[in-house]
Amino acid sequence: ADERFALVMNATPAASVTIVDLVAGEVTAEIPTPGCWEIYPATSGRKWTMLCGDGSARTFVMNDAGTEVVSQEATPVFDADLDPLFVHAERGAGDELLFVSFTGNVYTVSDAGTAPELVSMFSFTDDLELPFGPGGYQVSAYNEANDVLFVTMHADPYDGSHKDGSTEIWVVDMAGEALLYRLQPEEHGFVSLEVTDGDRPVLYGFTEHSYTVHVFDIDLTAPFGVIMTGTGVVDVPGGQVLAVREGAVRE
Repeated sequence: ADERFALVMNATPAASVTIVDLVAGEVTAEIPTPGCWEIYPATSGRKWTMLCGDGSARTFVMNDAGTEVVSQEATPVFDADLDPLFVHAERGAGDELLFVSFTGNVYTVSDAGTAPELVSMFSFTDDLELPFGPGGYQVSAYNEANDVLFVTMHADPYDGSHKDGSTEIWVVDMAGEALLYRLQPEEHGFVSLEVTDGDRPVLYGFTEHSYTVHVFDIDLTAPFGVIMTGTGVVDVPGGQVLAVREGAVRE
């Protein structure tokens, strides 16, 4: 949280986290994290949370020197067989982490304490005439001003289609715990999303096969629904993760 340490995920092939002291310019420790993956740094203190293959989440707390780490008791969060989670998480309001599952559920996990806590879980794919499921890599993007989550969705999901690119992009109302809009851009195959935090968000979508970033203005206050207007396309040499500079509109 104070930007002193960098945390690096390793697979060698065992899972571990390397702690790097950015002030001293040296590695202070390598912490084994068997069965747990991804790093979600807390917004305060010297700790991070990870998802684990048994359906739990676990928080790791380091000392001020970054040389010792205490692993807290794991918290059951999801069913790894019936409703696995994408490892990508969005930071919601305050100390909340937002995860999307393969079947279209949103899990809210708090990392405010020494151990993670499952706050809520709801589905945004219930009562659909045709089945849809999330797919891609960076499958969600959270806009705090409107408290909405954008999710890449594809039709006719099946066991193994969780990396398929989008045919639609959905807007999920986090407060109402329901689907708000279904966006249908002309371009298909988005696998990563990012969004700005303003009242009128700018949405960025990366397509896996054409290696382009598409930029969309979104108006969630439009009287007859959402307005989605493409405002630019940027060629990208490769990669599957998007990062948007704070205050950026069309860069």
